[in-house]
Formats: sequence, C-alpha cells, structure tokens
Amino acid sequence: MNEQLRVRQLDQVEVRQIYGTYMQEDFPKNERKPLERILGMLDDDIYECIGLFAEGHLVSYAFFVKTEESGFYLLDYLAVHKDHRSKGYGSIFLAEMRRYFKHVNGIFLECESEYSVGEWTEENHKTAMQRKKRIQFYRNNGAVLTNLKSILFGVDY
Repeated sequence: MNEQLRVRQLDQVEVRQIYGTYMQEDFPKNERKPLERILGMLDDDIYECIGLFAEGHLVSYAFFVKTEESGFYLLDYLAVHKDHRSKGYGSIFLAEMRRYFKHVNGIFLECESEYSVGEWTEENHKTAMQRKKRIQFYRNNGAVLTNLKSILFGVDY
C-alpha cells in the first residue's frame, strides 16, 4: 500500500455520522449503545473515538472506554468500512493503535465466545465460525487471550 495513512481522533460530528451510517451496518442493534450515551461519555472525557484514514477517507474506526485511573482502555467498537475489508486495514489499524495509545498501560478487547451460540443450527454454526475468525484475527495481531469472562445481555464474552 503506497497510500497516505493517518490515525486521528474523531470529533462529535464525525461520531454522529459514523453512528448513523456505518455502525448501523457493522453492529447489530442490540450491540449498539444509544448515540446520546456515547456523546455523553465523550463529553465526560471517559470515551475516545479514532479513525484510520487513507488518502483522507475513513477506512476504519474504533471507539474506546477510557479508564485514566488504571491506565487501561476498553475497545468498545472496531470496524473496517465494508468497501475496505480484506485489504489489511484492520491489521494496520491495530498496529497504529499501539502507537497512538502508547501512553496507556494496555487495551482490553472483548469478543463474543465462539461457544455461546446455542443449539446447533446452520446459522449458529456460521455465527460461531465468524466469532472464531474474529478471535484469531486479534490473536494474529498481538492480542493475548485472558481468562476474563463476562456475560452481558445474555451474550458470553
């Protein structure tokens, strides 16, 4: 890739635009926080949103919960725009995040467990394979699997 890549913080106008467009396609409704909650956390300085831009166009975005006291962040949302998937931008963005957030102690990622999809159906099998692929993507990009588990809204993480 010989294009100009840049990571930068997103402003509230951009966050609103991403939420109203990309996030509607990238995340199921039951996984999206209400926009007003996200904006409130931004106002309270406990949330940060960044984007990866190629040639000035957004190709990926990530939203984080900030915990300044502990020095750790939690990755809340990460997506590559559908027109730019399978081109390496996800891996590039994760590497750039490490540089961008070099001032934090670490970033926690949460993924749905591949084992919590319910009884065997073709759809549940497909969901489990997508989850397994997502976990492997993070591991391939330097994430370390922990023993931390949680259940939120009936979903195992």
